Amino acid sequence: MKLYELKHEEEFLIRAMRAFSFLELYGYTITGYKYNIFDVYPSITYSNIHLGISINISDTCYFFKEGKLINKSFSLSEIYKHFDSSLSEGKIYTPATISKFIQNFLMPIVIGKIWIKQLMEMNNKSINTNVILDKGEELSNIEIDLLNSIRAFYPRLKNNYNIKNIDTKDFFSSIIYADTFEKKYIKIKGKNNYTYQVEFFSKNKRIILSDNYELFDKSMRNGEIYSYKNISSFFDKYLNQVINGEKWIFDLIQLK
Repeated sequence: MKLYELKHEEEFLIRAMRAFSFLELYGYTITGYKYNIFDVYPSITYSNIHLGISINISDTCYFFKEGKLINKSFSLSEIYKHFDSSLSEGKIYTPATISKFIQNFLMPIVIGKIWIKQLMEMNNKSINTNVILDKGEELSNIEIDLLNSIRAFYPRLKNNYNIKNIDTKDFFSSIIYADTFEKKYIKIKGKNNYTYQVEFFSKNKRIILSDNYELFDKSMRNGEIYSYKNISSFFDKYLNQVINGEKWIFDLIQLK
């Protein structure tokens, strides 16, 4: 699979995750990913809960900081001219270009040592941050694993569940979806050969879907790990009430 084969929002996700993987070294994790047919640009959010800083990347990039005395945000498009004269305010740049700008100029903010007002008072040298894109580049196995998962489950869940976390550090992708009130969660984790395991959990209870297949469908064996196509089909046949937020998985199992 190559980058030019992807939809716009899928290519954005892969490029953004590649470009901003350095944030994981500083305690940031992916806490949001959104797109729909009405959005020109998808968005991905990295957060460091200990620093209270979130970074949202879309058509531009926004920094947010929360605290008792601070609840501020700023957009990179508003500050380019203060750090790099080769970048223009309001112009849309690739995730790789935005990432280089952050790594070259905004790392004191990323690590929580200073905020934008103080940083803008410092003297910074301009560098060229243009990046050449190669749309023929092959995707890695874990990137394909992640895309398969998002293609299969995000369109089904996005109306009632938000992506709370994306993790690709453990050889396979792991995505956690949370309901609006963040009381119910669905975790979809990649396994070998593009198969997936699904967990449903709330505060005090956790259920692994593969332990309960036979309650719903006798043709599927408990304990087996199935492909995203099998599991998404299972969702459509038996878990519509869960997808629509009408019932939770625990309620459905108790009725069996």
